[in-house]
Amino acid sequence: MQARNAVTNTLTTLKLRAQRDNGCKLIAMNNAQGCNGQIVSKLKIWFDPSDNPTLQPSRYRAQFNVQASGWHDKAFNQAFPVDVDVNLLQ
Repeated sequence: MQARNAVTNTLTTLKLRAQRDNGCKLIAMNNAQGCNGQIVSKLKIWFDPSDNPTLQPSRYRAQFNVQASGWHDKAFNQAFPVDVDVNLLQ
């Protein structure tokens, strides 16, 4: 994903990680596996510095949408906004 470097005002590629908590365990974001009949889950998105070794000390900001689509109900389709704020100045 593209994030804006707040110091230089340039776009920089950031790599983020994502997993879904299905109520029993963390699984891949796009895995439809449920748990105990539960369909609702929580999405975890995070920045890991080891995935971005060339980033310079700065603050990086971005916004994007995660598109959720129903595996069992094809009519379900919803976008969820995500704000990213990574501060590497500390």
